[in-house]
Amino acid sequence: MNEFDQYVKHKLKQKYYIRYADDFVFLSNNRQELLKIIPELKNYLGKKLQLTIHPEKISLTTLASGLDYLGIINFPHHRILRTKTKRRVLKRVNEKNLASYLGFLKHCDSYELQNLVINKIGPLD
Repeated sequence: MNEFDQYVKHKLKQKYYIRYADDFVFLSNNRQELLKIIPELKNYLGKKLQLTIHPEKISLTTLASGLDYLGIINFPHHRILRTKTKRRVLKRVNEKNLASYLGFLKHCDSYELQNLVINKIGPLD
């Protein structure tokens, strides 16, 4: 995917681009610019990397309505966990992975959930 990163940066000249593994986001003040690069991205991914973008995974939205990315809904000044992510955390947390989950939760507004998680595990010996 480094090849794709270079294409986005140097050929498409996209300044605000975020990628984690195969999930990526483009940010722009210009909706038309984003609409213009979608076919270029599909073409590049298909021809060079033999990858496709699922049509239902493409969305154009405002930052004010939140950017749902990697289980967290990102707003300009805060982050919240997706409801499904909250349920998954509460279901899967245990003594062995507690520190990992607490580290993840610190990246968003989750004080109450952090307390729920700690109380679920109980006192550690």
